[in-house]
Amino acid sequence: MGFFDRFRKKPEQPEEPQEAVEFEEPPPDVVAIARRGMDVPPDDYLEAILKVDCPGALTNGAVRIGLSQPRWPANAALMDSTVAGISRAVAREHGCDPNKSSWMETHGPDGAGVILVMLWK
Repeated sequence: MGFFDRFRKKPEQPEEPQEAVEFEEPPPDVVAIARRGMDVPPDDYLEAILKVDCPGALTNGAVRIGLSQPRWPANAALMDSTVAGISRAVAREHGCDPNKSSWMETHGPDGAGVILVMLWK
């Protein structure tokens, strides 16, 4: 064994693959749906979106809130700011923790852009 052999990397032994643990979050307690445009979405519109993107909200009877979003966020920073504003307002109104929220951008049955914000108590 030479002097420089000490600094060489030793061959790594293959690690045993760990089993992936699936964490399934509970259905949200409150769902806010902001539709692109001036019109507030009706309840059947909200239900059609939830059937596709968040069926757990339908099964547990989550509170549904329809919102209109006249100015659609142009970039990721504005989208984050918009979602944070929706989360804070809805959380305050319904007694949820605004830090326990998640969101996704999707489309409604008519093709309009939709922001789906889910909150937990």
